[in-house]
Amino acid sequence: MSRSSKFAACLAVFLGSFSLAEAQISYVPAADTRPPVPQDIANGRTDWGLDLGFGGSFVQSSASDDSLNGNFDVFKTLKPSKSTVYLDGDFINNTVNGASIVNQGALTALYNNQLFLPAPFKFFIFDTNAYNNLFQLNYRATNGVGVCYDDLRWGKSHQVLSLALSSEYENFTSGMTDTTGRAVFHDEFKMEISKTAKVHADFFYMPSLAGVGNYRLSGEISLETLIWARYLGLKVSWTDEYDSYLHQYAPTVSLNDSVWTTALTYHFGR
Repeated sequence: MSRSSKFAACLAVFLGSFSLAEAQISYVPAADTRPPVPQDIANGRTDWGLDLGFGGSFVQSSASDDSLNGNFDVFKTLKPSKSTVYLDGDFINNTVNGASIVNQGALTALYNNQLFLPAPFKFFIFDTNAYNNLFQLNYRATNGVGVCYDDLRWGKSHQVLSLALSSEYENFTSGMTDTTGRAVFHDEFKMEISKTAKVHADFFYMPSLAGVGNYRLSGEISLETLIWARYLGLKVSWTDEYDSYLHQYAPTVSLNDSVWTTALTYHFGR
């Protein structure tokens, strides 16, 4: 293993230990309904791929404090059309003394195809369904269409830019509901920092089509390093979300939420 690979692995383990300690102190929600543009999950796989992640912490003392987080990404290329279908899911759950404190998750289906667009532009459609108890959100459905440009490369980095229009339906525990049209701007960036480690970042800006005062911002930064061949890795992530209009439906919750998570990752495919 090279010096840079050893350094990346040690850094990931250190940050993973820190994130678990942080999680035992405070659990807050991550961005739960970002409609993903997962064209970059292929990572050299051209036919199909499956990525899994699982992490958590368990504290048993005078009080119990348990947390679990998990995610999966799967894709399949449909031949001869060269279109691709994706399914993406994630969850975070935290209980203290048996009482649920954080319970959130999301499931997204996405389809893309070049259609009449010149390469490397692609057309995509998506559907996201999510829930988040700390936002007092029973259910959120987001459906949309968009165009992405997925071949911006500089050295060992890869960037994906996309623009979409979406319709969003929300149902809150207060009994209030809301339907909003949004634009979705997405910038995703990945860079290899060694043969076994990479940095990933993405940014979302989702303004309402009805007015610029209603918008959502979210971002994620993660470090992942492989620890066994190309199959098993360790990933540390920090995510943050800001919703400018949330107090209209859930006046007691924070407009800004963030979370540290750490997870073992598994990669399959060809």
